[in-house]
Amino acid sequence: MKRRVLLGGGLVGVAVVLVAIWSGADRDLVAARPDEPIAAPVLKTNEAGTLIFDVGEVAPEMRVVVPEPAAGLQANVAPDEPTPPEDAPSFFGIVVADGNDAPIADAEVTLLRRRKGYTVQADDGGRFELTATSWSNAFVRVTASGFAERLAAVVEGHDQPEEAKVIRLRPGARLTITVRDSSGRPMEGMLVRVTTDSFRLARGEGLVTVSYKPEWGATTGADGSCKMSDLPARVPLALELHRDGELVRREASPVVLGVGEVRVLELLIGAGITLHGFLLDQYDQPIANREIWMKPASGMKWGYFDDLDSLRGVTAKTKTDAAGRFKLTDVSPGKWLLGPGRKPGRWGAPPSDHLVAPEATMVLVTETPLNQDCLLHAPRGQYIRGRVLGESGEPVAAVGVNAFLPPFTNMNEMTEDDGSFAFGPVGRGKFTLSAGGDGQWDKTSVLTTAGDPEVTLWLRRGDDSWGIVRDSVTGGPVEADVRFTSPERLGWSERGTKGGKFQLRDIEDGVYNITAWTRDGKFGFLRRFNLVRGGQTEDLEVVVRPGGRIRCRYDGTKQYPSFSVSLGGLSIGGDGFHDAGTSVLVVPSGTLTVTFNSGGKTRETRTVIIAPGEEKEMVFRDAD
Repeated sequence: MKRRVLLGGGLVGVAVVLVAIWSGADRDLVAARPDEPIAAPVLKTNEAGTLIFDVGEVAPEMRVVVPEPAAGLQANVAPDEPTPPEDAPSFFGIVVADGNDAPIADAEVTLLRRRKGYTVQADDGGRFELTATSWSNAFVRVTASGFAERLAAVVEGHDQPEEAKVIRLRPGARLTITVRDSSGRPMEGMLVRVTTDSFRLARGEGLVTVSYKPEWGATTGADGSCKMSDLPARVPLALELHRDGELVRREASPVVLGVGEVRVLELLIGAGITLHGFLLDQYDQPIANREIWMKPASGMKWGYFDDLDSLRGVTAKTKTDAAGRFKLTDVSPGKWLLGPGRKPGRWGAPPSDHLVAPEATMVLVTETPLNQDCLLHAPRGQYIRGRVLGESGEPVAAVGVNAFLPPFTNMNEMTEDDGSFAFGPVGRGKFTLSAGGDGQWDKTSVLTTAGDPEVTLWLRRGDDSWGIVRDSVTGGPVEADVRFTSPERLGWSERGTKGGKFQLRDIEDGVYNITAWTRDGKFGFLRRFNLVRGGQTEDLEVVVRPGGRIRCRYDGTKQYPSFSVSLGGLSIGGDGFHDAGTSVLVVPSGTLTVTFNSGGKTRETRTVIIAPGEEKEMVFRDAD
């Protein structure tokens, strides 16, 4: 059985060790038998950064061990699947260059799956075929020399060569980085690592459900420089420096490259700012012997540290002394989040007046002076407390309660025998508490902040209420995606249909705007529908009519570009632009308002008229 391993997006000549993991009956559990080495560290990646080897039929699961100095890199393993049955469905695609649709010969297409995947090579016409027993939750990773990689969803409707899915690749960007010490001497052997999030390479292709972290890496030579090519454009790229397996530095601001851009960067180690600070509680008392974390602000003014930060987000750590003082050295100018780190298991720890909230505050570090000061506050012993009660006022034990603070803070607890729960310690912020939605109980939620009086969540037994999507011509049910948005609250809830029906089980009673759209371009909506579950829902019927499509394209370099579409104040939807710079949205016919945003600001608003069956392209560019 052939295995193909890609190290860090293309490192050449890196030696690896292959170690088998012998699994028991449960694939997720490693049996007592110890790991067994498959190969000594004599295998090396080829000029494409790929390692191909043969392990026969043994060790279907394995770990790839990369010796120093490349130990910071992730190895993305794509094992060849066993030959699928003859009747397994096929997926056909064609890889072309964005702009002129010229076929890209020899492009590599890797099927990414939760369990297994494999790689095929496109022919001279850019065409490829994949087969598998199921396409559920499948994506392909497409790479080619001279082009930026792309993720694309494997969906139905491409099971014949004449229906091949077109996957467009843009020219890749190139980056040359030179690393020097504070005296200007080149630093050899520094691993430069560039990463981004997988969804940024698949925007407009749906939720990426496979575990894949795009990353690229190179090691500096005697002149302190290294080069990386085929990097994606118009996405934030986090840049890190590693030495001897340890993180040395992470830049405060991401690098955003243009399509085909060639950029040269020079990084100085040890020539940064020294930051002196104090950590105080809500009573202005020093917090002693507490670890301080630092990570790039990435547009946030404050937030909370979590477990993911401890694994990959934190750039530097230090500790406060008995007076609450701390010091961080070699800090790059920029915006950083600083605060007490999250202690393992803290969210689930019993409430205590001594526990400190892992609250992070944005600190702006300027280029001068070389020594700067900051003051941080983090509360002790602040909790969100409450009870969950049934319809008759009885306590509901062992039910899950969620506390969510946009954009990323998410906590879960189970109620005690008396229905009580506590989240914390927390500081500022308005949290949405929710319980139910599990089929047994309908979902209910409430907004609260730390220090508020005890919150009560009332649960009602779940029911089987549903709505239906119908075609305006045939009157019959049709499959569609359905979205609920509340005029009073932020956020939305989205679900698909089965036989044209969609469940209401986890939707709270209230007033909603409901939109539905089909893959063949039909659209329908209901304005301000008053939903009362358990009552009469036969009138919850969304009729879809022929709509159109808006193809929005972004030609610029600003961070986080996105667009939204509305019809007479009704939100139709929106999307972002990443990698390919294009996103397509099914919309209703009529006069629509399209708003373009970037960098957190509204940049442009346009009006467009869409006729049934029509598709219009809109191109947005940087105005400043």
